[in-house]
Amino acid sequence: MKHIGDRTDKSTTGYKKSWRLYECESCANCPFAAECKKSEEKNRTVRFSPKYEAYKAQAKKLLESGKGLQMRSERSIEVESGFGDIKYNMQHRRFVLRERKKVYIEFGLLAISHNLRKVYCEKSGIWAAYYAQRARKRA
Repeated sequence: MKHIGDRTDKSTTGYKKSWRLYECESCANCPFAAECKKSEEKNRTVRFSPKYEAYKAQAKKLLESGKGLQMRSERSIEVESGFGDIKYNMQHRRFVLRERKKVYIEFGLLAISHNLRKVYCEKSGIWAAYYAQRARKRA
């Protein structure tokens, strides 16, 4: 593939991305041309960003480190269980309100009710039997 130029895109938030563009010299005899490219008359064009690839490599390194593995394993306990609890136990499947500001308020009320329910269950002892059962299974 030959280098055909550079391109800079700007996102709606103002972040600029720099890309290096490469194009295949000829797709005429390629057996994968139909699957590889979108247009029949143009050759395959690929874009590459060294900065983006460096960010991906850094993120992969952090995710595969000891601390990254620990944080990923804790995520299912800390974050996703709360969402699952709100969806399943509180039967919340869709937001009633529209627009970001209103959904933010609605989710805030859901989070407050979720936390109040957790405090109530902890203080009343409802969860004591459940956690004792889980502890016995682990042991």
